[in-house]
Amino acid sequence: MSDLFVRDVMTAAVLVATPECRYQQIVDVLTGYDVSGLPVVDDNDHVIGMVSEADVLRPNGHDTARELMTSPAVTVDAAAPVGGAVDLMERHHLKRLAVTDGPDGRLVGIVTRRDILRHAVRGDETSRRDRPDDVLVQHYVAGAGSR
Repeated sequence: MSDLFVRDVMTAAVLVATPECRYQQIVDVLTGYDVSGLPVVDDNDHVIGMVSEADVLRPNGHDTARELMTSPAVTVDAAAPVGGAVDLMERHHLKRLAVTDGPDGRLVGIVTRRDILRHAVRGDETSRRDRPDDVLVQHYVAGAGSR
């Protein structure tokens, strides 16, 4: 994983919110698309915050993304090493980072812990062969019948 960059593991198709997005619109996107957070962007696609499930669940009476979001957003450059993204996530206790393009700072993607894990596993084909997925599934199904 040491030679991977954020651009190699990020998701480029990003759902976003504008600062004026209403509470119910945000909830509909989070639940309808099964995502846990949305970057909030200005008219120039610069990330100004992040609104997450935790922000929406927090009892606060706020009604727009601008009021709900955590700001400033912690972002990572697409050209950064994946290890740098992991460090940022750990340091700030985050599950996702908005990915920006260095010189202009515009949103180009999002990277989640799951994105990074997927690529970490793909990079280790030997360990995948040592633990076939069907054994795990069979064990789970067999255990379910004995309850």
